[in-house]
Amino acid sequence: MEPKRRALWLGGALAAAIAIAVWSWSDSSAPAAASPNRTTRTAAAQGGTGPEDTGPVDVNLDALKAGRNAPQDGRRNPFRFGGRDAASGPTVPAPAVGAPQEVAPTPPGGPPPLPPIALKFIGVIERSDGTKVAILAGPSYTLYGQEGQTVDGRYRLLTIGVESLEIAHLDGSGRQTIRLTGQ
Repeated sequence: MEPKRRALWLGGALAAAIAIAVWSWSDSSAPAAASPNRTTRTAAAQGGTGPEDTGPVDVNLDALKAGRNAPQDGRRNPFRFGGRDAASGPTVPAPAVGAPQEVAPTPPGGPPPLPPIALKFIGVIERSDGTKVAILAGPSYTLYGQEGQTVDGRYRLLTIGVESLEIAHLDGSGRQTIRLTGQ
């Protein structure tokens, strides 16, 4: 084949491929309600044979207006199939609707509790004279202290034991026992 003719065939094939791509893209981007395939499928799913069976649906308005039974005692198990179990225990009467219920005021709880002391008890050093020195770890520092001393400017070491120590806030607002394993 001549080069001119070959280029003409390739151009025609490329144009046909573009036309097919545009046609399939425009077909898939059409609204779903306008698609005849979708109408036929929904009519077939409703029991009809095609789009000609899409008439009005009968609705029983009297059944919608009918009252419903009120719940008996307010207890039910949504995970149990069937009726309520009779052996589930005594029923508690539901409070009367519309009756005001008196609620006793709760007394104020006072100030919120202090946060726990954020020091960790690392170990104990016992000097030759028998005094014990506790080693404590803070967030980014290490502290040393004996019984009765102030530590970190906020706490007082009360007692130092073998596996734990008792520490209190300087203002006397609370105390905590810290075990050797950390908190």
